[in-house]
Amino acid sequence: MNLFKSFSIADLQIVFSWISTQINIKFTDQLKIFSNSNSSKDFYEIQIQILNKKVLFKNKHDWVINKISSECYSFKLKSINSDYLRVELIFSLNNKTWNLFYYNFEENSLVDFNPFIHPLGTIILQNILIQNNGFFIHGSAINFNGNGLIFTGKSGNGKTTISEIFNNAGTQVIHDDRLIIRKIQDTFYMFNSPMINVEETRQSEINAVFSIYHNSKNSVNKLSGIETYRNIVPNIIQHNVDKEFVSIISDTYSDFIKRYPVYSLGFVPDKNIIPFISDIISKQ
Repeated sequence: MNLFKSFSIADLQIVFSWISTQINIKFTDQLKIFSNSNSSKDFYEIQIQILNKKVLFKNKHDWVINKISSECYSFKLKSINSDYLRVELIFSLNNKTWNLFYYNFEENSLVDFNPFIHPLGTIILQNILIQNNGFFIHGSAINFNGNGLIFTGKSGNGKTTISEIFNNAGTQVIHDDRLIIRKIQDTFYMFNSPMINVEETRQSEINAVFSIYHNSKNSVNKLSGIETYRNIVPNIIQHNVDKEFVSIISDTYSDFIKRYPVYSLGFVPDKNIIPFISDIISKQ
């Protein structure tokens, strides 16, 4: 019997399908929060299939993406405990039905499988987002008095810290990391994602972006031109498989960066950053 499970992530419908007698799908608790009853005729279907094959994984890394035809790409993931291929995703930028193969080289009668294991879940979402004016960014985000604010930066720069300060003051945190940005009908929105623990689906329009770092005092500098790109683009998650991918995602994030004020923000990790940012927003 064929089974189906539908999810809505960043206002995009994704349906997983599989044969119940072959595989036992183990969706994560955080992914289940995004589940819905799909009533849309426009959706992506990930068809999960079992292959009782043993294929040696020939790559020095644990996973690899290759272009296999003019329109199709292959993502391969190695088994954790062996040198054999475990998962292969065949996807296209022009087709909404993708094939996800689980290589059951042990030939188990029933397979337990989480289709959002790292980094497979990110790869699935990322390539759907690319086709729909979206991308992932390393950043936390809040809705502060009706203003959608993004805090981005390198690991250790304080993204989680600053969102926790606002959260403790009663501000809604949209997401803590791997934030989704997507343009819908000419407006950019930010969404949380199932890549980390979440309590509910959240989204907000965007009003400003802050490239943050720890500092001995609170300070801000509004960026322009090439400096906005230097501060934001390195934090955008992208796999440059070929020129088509690069072109599509760069068009999207260039449009995004040009639309909103971008600030370099040095901050002291205490509650005084709240009125400091409030003053910045009030002067926009």
